[in-house]
Formats: sequence, C-alpha cells, structure tokens
Amino acid sequence: MNKKAKVNFHPEQFLTKLEQHVIGQLDKAVVILQAHIVRSLIAVDYPPASKPGEVPHHRTGHLAQSISFDAPHPFTRRVGLGVGGVPMVDYGVYLEFGTGPHKTLGGRFETRKIQYVTKKGKVRNRRKRVLVGGYNVRGETGEGRGLGAGDGSMLPRPFIRPAVWQNRNVIKALFSEPMR
Repeated sequence: MNKKAKVNFHPEQFLTKLEQHVIGQLDKAVVILQAHIVRSLIAVDYPPASKPGEVPHHRTGHLAQSISFDAPHPFTRRVGLGVGGVPMVDYGVYLEFGTGPHKTLGGRFETRKIQYVTKKGKVRNRRKRVLVGGYNVRGETGEGRGLGAGDGSMLPRPFIRPAVWQNRNVIKALFSEPMR
C-alpha cells in the first residue's frame, strides 16, 4: 500500500502564535531590564557620592521611581527615564551621559562657515566650531563631582546602558526559547 502523508499547515495561525510569543518575550525582557536598573540604583546609599563610571548612589529614590517601560507599538518596547507617562527626573539624563561634550554623546566638533547680518545690514562670514550629532550642556562645578576637563562638566555615571550590557545574554536566551 502506498499511502500519501498529508500535512496541514496553517500559516495565519502560525504567524499569530509567533507574534504572541515574540511580544511575550519582549515584555519579559523589559521587566528584567527595569528591575535590574532599579536594583542597581538603590543598591548603594549616599554618602559617599558616586564616582564617574559608577551607578549613582541612592539618595531620595526619585531616579529609581522614574524608570519605567512602555509599548508604543506592538513590537517595540522602551525602558528608561519617564517612558510610559511616568514623570522623569530632570537630572537622570545628565547622570547617564554626563554634561559637556563627552565622547559618550556620540557627537563631534566641526568647523562650519556661518553667515550673519550685522546691525548695519551687511552680510558677514565667519568660521565657528559647532557640535554635530550630540548635545552640549554645562553642569555645575564642585569638589567630588567628577569634573571633566576643568570646564565645569560632570563625567557620566551610567545606569541604563550597563544594565542592558549585563543582561544581554539573558535577553538573548529569552528569544532562543522554543515557541509553545
């Protein structure tokens, strides 16, 4: 007897199940990241003040409370400061990236030709160094603040990027789990 095997494949059902699996894994990943970031922020109490490169030390808890996540689109998840309608503390960005033109901002300086009009209406040209692809913010100066190049800038005390880096293998493992 020669019976033919019959295979039933329903691509719509498979794709729906796959989408649900991926969305579930994304949700697990953001919960893991948020929990890691918050735990790292409350792990060390103030004083002493944190040093450049260290996670900021716990003072009031406002920074940890402003870490949240949301899902703006079905396959997009965001974890960070003030996402999902949670109020953001204004100093969180400065702690993560520092202040001033640091390399962590991804910017670079270029000399550009700038045209301007004088009060008498004449057009003048001048060259100016501008920061491209980043931002430049001046911070406060003071002892123990991890100053940059003596220009009043504060060096970064990252807490989000290290959490992503430290959990990368856990997140990869989530997406390598078989679909049920």
